[in-house]
Amino acid sequence: MRNIVGAALLATALAVAGEAAAECVCRCIDGELGAICVGSTVVPPVCAPRVCPTAPQFTPPRIAQTAPPAGTTQCRMAQVLNPQSGRYEWMELCR
Repeated sequence: MRNIVGAALLATALAVAGEAAAECVCRCIDGELGAICVGSTVVPPVCAPRVCPTAPQFTPPRIAQTAPPAGTTQCRMAQVLNPQSGRYEWMELCR
């Protein structure tokens, strides 16, 4: 009986860990590799090393001066490489 309960707890822990990992993606941000995570309690993963293309040097678009989302303290505009188009796109990143 203990083995069944232990197996069930292990399966639940792995499922939760899998969901947490799915909340983060590794992307090129402003020309450097980094993790983009959804949720303030998610621990960013260590991204596999890769070379990012240099981001174009443009002035970031202005963002509306609103309060950052719950669990974050500040937001900024960053150029994030879109893997489908191969081009950098502006995205608001908060932490």
